[in-house]
Amino acid sequence: MTISSTLLRPALEAALKVARDGESAEPPTPAPPMLKRYLSFARLPGPALEIARRVVDDDPAFRRRVAQCTSSDEVGEAAWVWLSRPEGWEARLDRLWHQAQATEHANREDKAERSARRRLAGAEASARRAEMMIEHRTRERDGAVHALAAERARREQSEAGLAAAVQDAMALRDERNAAVRALKRVEAELAARTSDLRTARHQVRMLEAELAQAAGSPAPGSASPASSPSSSPSSSPASSPAPSPSFGRAEQEILNAAVAEAAEASRRLGEALGRATAALGEMPAVPAAAVSPRAVPPGADRPSTNARRQRDRVPLALPPGLFEDAPASAEHLCRVPGVIVLVDGYNVSQRAWPDRPIGEQRTRLVNALRELHARSGADIEVVFDGAHPTSEPAAGRAGGRDTVRVRFSPPGVEADDVILDLASTVPSERPLVVASSDRYVGDGARRLGANVVGAAQLLAALRR
Repeated sequence: MTISSTLLRPALEAALKVARDGESAEPPTPAPPMLKRYLSFARLPGPALEIARRVVDDDPAFRRRVAQCTSSDEVGEAAWVWLSRPEGWEARLDRLWHQAQATEHANREDKAERSARRRLAGAEASARRAEMMIEHRTRERDGAVHALAAERARREQSEAGLAAAVQDAMALRDERNAAVRALKRVEAELAARTSDLRTARHQVRMLEAELAQAAGSPAPGSASPASSPSSSPSSSPASSPAPSPSFGRAEQEILNAAVAEAAEASRRLGEALGRATAALGEMPAVPAAAVSPRAVPPGADRPSTNARRQRDRVPLALPPGLFEDAPASAEHLCRVPGVIVLVDGYNVSQRAWPDRPIGEQRTRLVNALRELHARSGADIEVVFDGAHPTSEPAAGRAGGRDTVRVRFSPPGVEADDVILDLASTVPSERPLVVASSDRYVGDGARRLGANVVGAAQLLAALRR
């Protein structure tokens, strides 16, 4: 019969205790030699169970002593039967062993079932969480799909609106071009009709002179014009004068035809002027931007009174390693001997102090330019848009001498045009620097051979 030592562990632990107590008793009872090495153990390890079992099996006296020191309640029925070994103990022990195996098997199955149930519950919970997450992600995906569809619809609508706006702009441009062409045709027709009118008036005056001369010439043997009752000094060119001996019917018909032709020319001229007036009344107003100097393309040359003088101007060369758009470039250019610096006033002040009042911007900029003049010696002139405010004292004079010249553009003229006009008057032998971030000003200044620095570069040179 093979019975697991695990079933007999309580009895083997009791045997170890009995052996330990015997060694410490008075007088001492020697423990079995094979158990002495385990007397200090509180609990027998797995390999020692078989050793303790052999000791109890091989030493009946020790086994009986262990049985006397314990009971069935302490070690269990199977271990007690194994220690006491009553009659039929082997069959009883075998039956208890099988019962213990069945119980252990049932416990293992129950434990496995409980573990499986816990795992199943965890898996179901995970599945529910996954389903909730999937549902949440599905809602997010549907929302994203709807948002994407709405965004696409808005984009298509915007593209359609943009296309319609482009078509409207092109149509308006075509209409404007057609109106300009119609205006030119009307102007040409008006000029032609005016020429016709002048010709007709000249012919009428010539015919009037001929008529007056014919009416005033006396026939041979007749009385003088002053004494003739048929003569009239105020004869109208439209009337048909009576034929005289020196002015026959043929000449009178030619005169009448010329007068009729002049009247017809006057009528046609009146009709042409009426059509021109109607056309001018129906034409759309040409926007101011169409005739503004800004309408000139960036690459087109602007007329300048001194343009020929600037063809020989060459921009100042920068030292090696110093780039044109570098902040130090403005400082270097302002220190060139004899340099003239033209500043686009509001273009620079708006960049430096955009949140300050206009008057304060002007004052700050002029003061900063004065400091730059004191450091570099450059001749500086700043131009602002509009007329000089009467409540503000004229800037540009400190210590009794001019340091910074301040200009204001005339009414209807931009400061950009004033700057370019000033640049065109600077002699080509003087170095010229124009400070502005305006592309129109920069391109025009470069065409005049000037060096151009941006507003940020000038502010760096001004240390602002």
